Amino acid sequence: MLEAAIDFGGTLTKVIVASRDGETRWTGPSPAQPQPSDVADLLAAAGCPDPGALSLLAVTGGRSAQFALDWEGVSVLAIDEAEATAHGGLLGGAQAPAIVVSIGTGTGIVLVREDGSFERLIGSGIGGGTALGLARLLLGEQSVAAYGQLAAAGSVQSCDLTVGDILGSGTGPVPADGTAAHFGHIPTPEGAAASPADQMAAIVGMVSQNAVRVALGEISTHGASSLILLGGFLAEPGFRAAIEASPFFQRFPVPIAEMPQYAVVRGALAAARRRREQP
Repeated sequence: MLEAAIDFGGTLTKVIVASRDGETRWTGPSPAQPQPSDVADLLAAAGCPDPGALSLLAVTGGRSAQFALDWEGVSVLAIDEAEATAHGGLLGGAQAPAIVVSIGTGTGIVLVREDGSFERLIGSGIGGGTALGLARLLLGEQSVAAYGQLAAAGSVQSCDLTVGDILGSGTGPVPADGTAAHFGHIPTPEGAAASPADQMAAIVGMVSQNAVRVALGEISTHGASSLILLGGFLAEPGFRAAIEASPFFQRFPVPIAEMPQYAVVRGALAAARRRREQP
């Protein structure tokens, strides 16, 4: 028998269909208000043309809680997005108590405890949707892959203002190359303009650093022992390359879940299996 899960993100929907032989995956644009017919189409795109073959369907994100508990004879379990995120972080290798940071359209941060319980902590309106929106405004309409290629080739130095730019050195624990202001170093009209690649690198840096800075504060508050990143924003190779080249992330290397765009949907399926097994 097959099992499946669907994560209705703000921008993209992720689907996995799991069997004893492994899993098939699909990612595509999110429907505004998903209907049962949309679910059938999504499952077919991920390799399950017959919903009746499913023994379990987990749904999370968006308006998934509105789906009926029984659809086409299939048991449907609606999983809270924070619960799916928590399980996705553990599957990705986080050691509880852990802070799980999901950078999707926005950014969500979840605490998962050693007993498997979870708590939605805080979020941020700065996420992958921010990166794409700013990229379109500054660079024009391009594919995500093209934005990624630009980010990987760029440098934040012509866009971001550093602590060293202001003070001439670092201060306390903050090094001279620490970011004082994202996009605070944009040249005057008389100076050389930042290249498209540099602008894209700065956008990626702003989004990723914001997420981790917020998460670091939550680690201290909740006594967590690990931190992991997941989410579709991290799936673009060019964005990953720009993040890994950043001095900030070289000082604070943060694990990124394998196939981060599917971590939450895998977490939803894991949570549904656990719930089904409970008496």
